[in-house]
Amino acid sequence: MPFITVNSITMEQTLSVLNYTRSLYPAIILGIFLISFIIYGVANSPNDAEKVKVHSLQGPGGRPLPQRRKSANQVKDAVASKDFSPRAKATFATLTSAIILAFVANGVSILIRVITFKEDNWWPGQSAVVSIDGSSLFSGR
Repeated sequence: MPFITVNSITMEQTLSVLNYTRSLYPAIILGIFLISFIIYGVANSPNDAEKVKVHSLQGPGGRPLPQRRKSANQVKDAVASKDFSPRAKATFATLTSAIILAFVANGVSILIRVITFKEDNWWPGQSAVVSIDGSSLFSGR
Protein backbone atom coordinates (compact mmCIF):
# COMPACT_ATOMS: atom_id res chain seq x y z
CA MET A 1 0.00 0.00 0.00
CA PRO A 2 1.71 3.21 -1.12
CA PHE A 3 1.98 6.14 1.21
CA ILE A 4 0.67 9.53 0.16
CA THR A 5 3.57 11.86 -0.26
CA VAL A 6 3.50 15.62 -0.25
CA ASN A 7 4.48 15.67 -3.91
CA SER A 8 1.50 13.49 -4.94
CA ILE A 9 -1.10 15.93 -3.53
CA THR A 10 -1.78 18.91 -5.74
CA MET A 11 -2.64 22.38 -4.55
CA GLU A 12 -6.06 22.12 -6.24
CA GLN A 13 -6.87 18.97 -4.26
CA THR A 14 -5.81 20.64 -1.03
CA LEU A 15 -7.90 23.73 -1.73
CA SER A 16 -10.93 21.67 -2.69
CA VAL A 17 -10.73 19.73 0.59
CA LEU A 18 -10.30 22.99 2.50
CA ASN A 19 -13.27 24.65 0.80
CA TYR A 20 -15.40 21.52 1.24
CA THR A 21 -14.71 21.33 4.97
CA ARG A 22 -15.23 25.08 5.44
CA SER A 23 -18.62 24.89 3.79
CA LEU A 24 -19.76 21.78 5.68
CA TYR A 25 -18.64 22.42 9.25
CA PRO A 26 -21.54 24.77 10.20
CA ALA A 27 -24.07 22.14 9.09
CA ILE A 28 -22.22 19.43 10.99
CA ILE A 29 -22.09 21.50 14.17
CA LEU A 30 -25.79 22.36 13.82
CA GLY A 31 -26.59 18.68 13.36
CA ILE A 32 -24.59 17.75 16.45
CA PHE A 33 -26.42 20.39 18.48
CA LEU A 34 -29.84 19.23 17.25
CA ILE A 35 -29.09 15.57 17.88
CA SER A 36 -27.73 16.39 21.34
CA PHE A 37 -30.82 18.49 22.10
CA ILE A 38 -33.17 15.70 21.03
CA ILE A 39 -31.29 12.98 22.90
CA TYR A 40 -31.12 15.14 26.02
CA GLY A 41 -34.85 15.86 25.87
CA VAL A 42 -35.83 12.23 25.40
CA ALA A 43 -33.42 10.92 28.04
CA ASN A 44 -34.50 13.42 30.69
CA SER A 45 -38.22 13.54 30.02
CA PRO A 46 -40.37 12.55 33.01
CA ASN A 47 -42.24 9.27 32.91
CA ASP A 48 -45.99 8.97 33.50
CA ALA A 49 -45.57 7.72 37.07
CA GLU A 50 -44.23 11.09 38.20
CA LYS A 51 -47.14 13.18 36.90
CA VAL A 52 -49.32 14.95 39.41
CA LYS A 53 -52.73 13.34 39.57
CA VAL A 54 -55.67 15.40 40.73
CA HIS A 55 -58.58 13.35 41.98
CA SER A 56 -62.02 14.84 41.82
CA LEU A 57 -63.35 15.43 45.31
CA GLN A 58 -66.94 14.83 46.14
CA GLY A 59 -69.11 17.16 48.10
CA PRO A 60 -72.34 16.59 49.98
CA GLY A 61 -74.64 14.16 48.24
CA GLY A 62 -71.79 12.59 46.21
CA ARG A 63 -71.67 15.41 43.68
CA PRO A 64 -68.22 16.35 42.36
CA LEU A 65 -66.75 19.60 43.57
CA PRO A 66 -65.64 22.18 41.01
CA GLN A 67 -62.08 21.84 39.74
CA ARG A 68 -59.56 23.75 41.80
CA ARG A 69 -55.87 24.32 41.72
CA LYS A 70 -53.45 21.70 42.84
CA SER A 71 -52.22 21.94 46.39
CA ALA A 72 -48.96 23.72 47.00
CA ASN A 73 -47.26 20.48 48.05
CA GLN A 74 -48.24 18.74 44.83
CA VAL A 75 -46.91 21.64 42.78
CA LYS A 76 -43.65 21.69 44.75
CA ASP A 77 -43.21 17.96 44.30
CA ALA A 78 -43.94 18.19 40.57
CA VAL A 79 -41.43 20.96 39.87
CA ALA A 80 -38.72 19.76 42.24
CA SER A 81 -35.49 19.73 40.29
CA LYS A 82 -33.85 16.39 39.98
CA ASP A 83 -30.13 15.92 39.63
CA PHE A 84 -28.82 14.59 36.33
CA SER A 85 -27.43 11.10 36.05
CA PRO A 86 -23.65 10.66 35.94
CA ARG A 87 -23.95 9.49 32.32
CA ALA A 88 -25.80 12.69 31.33
CA LYS A 89 -23.21 14.79 33.15
CA ALA A 90 -20.37 12.95 31.39
CA THR A 91 -22.07 13.40 28.00
CA PHE A 92 -22.54 17.12 28.64
CA ALA A 93 -18.91 17.49 29.76
CA THR A 94 -17.69 15.62 26.67
CA LEU A 95 -19.78 17.72 24.27
CA THR A 96 -18.72 20.92 26.02
CA SER A 97 -15.06 19.90 25.79
CA ALA A 98 -15.46 19.09 22.09
CA ILE A 99 -17.01 22.51 21.41
CA ILE A 100 -14.27 24.32 23.33
CA LEU A 101 -11.65 22.26 21.49
CA ALA A 102 -13.24 23.25 18.16
CA PHE A 103 -13.02 26.95 19.09
CA VAL A 104 -9.39 26.56 20.18
CA ALA A 105 -8.55 24.71 16.94
CA ASN A 106 -10.23 27.49 14.95
CA GLY A 107 -8.15 30.08 16.81
CA VAL A 108 -4.95 28.14 16.17
CA SER A 109 -5.89 27.84 12.49
CA ILE A 110 -6.42 31.59 12.22
CA LEU A 111 -3.14 32.26 14.02
CA ILE A 112 -1.24 29.97 11.65
CA ARG A 113 -2.83 31.67 8.62
CA VAL A 114 -1.93 35.13 9.97
CA ILE A 115 1.67 34.06 10.53
CA THR A 116 1.84 32.32 7.15
CA PHE A 117 0.48 35.30 5.18
CA LYS A 118 2.25 37.96 7.25
CA GLU A 119 4.08 39.40 4.25
CA ASP A 120 0.74 39.84 2.42
CA ASN A 121 -0.71 41.81 5.38
CA TRP A 122 -3.58 39.32 5.62
CA TRP A 123 -5.81 39.29 8.69
CA PRO A 124 -8.92 37.28 9.63
CA GLY A 125 -12.11 38.67 8.17
CA GLN A 126 -10.30 40.93 5.75
CA SER A 127 -12.37 39.93 2.72
CA ALA A 128 -15.67 40.30 4.61
CA VAL A 129 -14.75 43.76 5.91
CA VAL A 130 -13.61 44.94 2.51
CA SER A 131 -16.86 43.66 0.99
CA ILE A 132 -19.05 45.31 3.63
CA ASP A 133 -17.16 48.60 3.52
CA GLY A 134 -17.22 48.65 -0.26
CA SER A 135 -20.94 47.91 -0.45
CA SER A 136 -21.75 50.60 2.13
CA LEU A 137 -20.08 53.24 -0.03
CA PHE A 138 -22.32 52.36 -2.97
CA SER A 139 -25.58 51.63 -1.16
CA GLY A 140 -27.28 54.88 -2.27
CA ARG A 141 -28.84 55.63 1.10
